[in-house]
Amino acid sequence: MVCEKIKIYDKEIYRGCDEVILETYIHAKSSELPIPPRPAMLVFGGGGYEFVSDREVEPIVTLYLAAGFNCFALRYSVGKNAAGGHPIFDAAQALYTIRKNAVEWDIDPDRIAVWGASAGGHLAASIGTVCHRKELYNTLGIPYGSAKVNAMVLSYPVISGITTPHLGSFKNLIGKENPSDEELAFYSCELNVDNNTAPAFIWHTMIDSCVPVQNALVFAKALSEHNIPYELHILPMGEHGLSRANFESAPCPEYDIPYVARWGEWSVKWLEHIFGK
Repeated sequence: MVCEKIKIYDKEIYRGCDEVILETYIHAKSSELPIPPRPAMLVFGGGGYEFVSDREVEPIVTLYLAAGFNCFALRYSVGKNAAGGHPIFDAAQALYTIRKNAVEWDIDPDRIAVWGASAGGHLAASIGTVCHRKELYNTLGIPYGSAKVNAMVLSYPVISGITTPHLGSFKNLIGKENPSDEELAFYSCELNVDNNTAPAFIWHTMIDSCVPVQNALVFAKALSEHNIPYELHILPMGEHGLSRANFESAPCPEYDIPYVARWGEWSVKWLEHIFGK
């Protein structure tokens, strides 16, 4: 496996963008393993746009590496650097970087998925719903379509600034203590779903007291209304921030829940269905 940390911006798109890092986890090539170009998974850990949770990075990378993906983790802008929706620019720039290096990194550019949890789920759902908008490409100066999302996996995601919102995430993303209804709606992923939105695998827990399950439900409803393929699981146990829900990612025994941990295997099977094994 080849692991590297690279900066994705070669010009200043916004102040602080030079701090954004893409971590690469690439399977080594071998003449003994004549495997065609692999699918890729881009991981966005959560953290309310205040930080990027390590518990939602490496354990997730290992899941999809074992499934044959070449993986990437984005240390996107957080805190004051997130204000103005900057993480969405970071996500688009990271997808462009992956496609630009697809041959070197042995990646199929038509099979690139994003994974996100909590606020990272909001970032994944955001780029999965707006990656066709020309203004995003004009701002970044990258080729149109180079930030396309082919599939998204959303774990207990922040979705809506309108329906049971996790306001802390939106305050950090917008950069205001009291964002307007219009600003909250602009970053509400369910309102950005259209016929260009990527297929989605979504899971949440019924008792999540930090990011209510209604976030997953309103997103699934929007996908359904636009005939976007999706798979939705609402699990009956487990608090917010479960990550893999296994020993590798659990900060305490209560987060090691084998019943919930099945989501990882389910998501891999779903991706095989979407991408073709």
